Amino acid sequence: IPDWEDRLQRLVNFAGKVPEIELDQEIKDLAMALSQEDALSVLNLQWLPGSENRVVSYLCTLLFRRWAEQAPAEAAQWLGKVPGGEFARLAHQDLARGWALARFDEALAWWRSLPASENKTAAQVVIGEQAARSQQPEVAFELLAPLPPDAERDRLLHFTALSWATREREAAIAWVNRWPDPVLRDNMLGAIAVDLGVTDPPAAAAMVAALVPGKHQEIALASVVRFWTVKAPESAAQWAEQLPEGALRAIALEGV
Repeated sequence: IPDWEDRLQRLVNFAGKVPEIELDQEIKDLAMALSQEDALSVLNLQWLPGSENRVVSYLCTLLFRRWAEQAPAEAAQWLGKVPGGEFARLAHQDLARGWALARFDEALAWWRSLPASENKTAAQVVIGEQAARSQQPEVAFELLAPLPPDAERDRLLHFTALSWATREREAAIAWVNRWPDPVLRDNMLGAIAVDLGVTDPPAAAAMVAALVPGKHQEIALASVVRFWTVKAPESAAQWAEQLPEGALRAIALEGV
């Protein structure tokens, strides 16, 4: 549209003077109306990437998301020339999310080609999560394991291990047993044991008993014993009785 610059300037001037929900809708309308040529002109303006102006930043985000959905390889090529910053980091996430969902192998190849940076790490988290959700646990672990420890990484590793164990339990357990952090390792093993407890409580109980003593072991045991008691209360009680004195025995007896 020939007047996009005027419309954009008008929206910038409106910022803070109209309700945000109304302003956001105006920005969305402008983004929808722009041709790809005009959108590229907006994105290529030097003052847009990393701009502190909320209107401009939001418009750029919407335009890049649309481009990433329609032509991810082209969008990736352009994004590689954008300086680092908040816009670039979020754009890498947006590109990775849509591309990995539509054509995972292409997205993974793009990620592998990126130089080490916070932008690559941002895309790594997104593609790793999609690998876990699309039942590619080996790839998911490859992507997620090197990330700095935080709650989000640990949540995704936990999800990956549990999803893998529902299909290939022994392979999942073997990988989890190699994890160096004992707290996270036992958290993942405990979750696998609880899931196993639905179908094979004795085997699940044996897994839990082998965990490092602590909170994760106690929580897992309580769940497994509940499952076992529903299926076979007598054998569950017998197993609980033979445990040595201590916290585990108390939890098991309480459950039966």
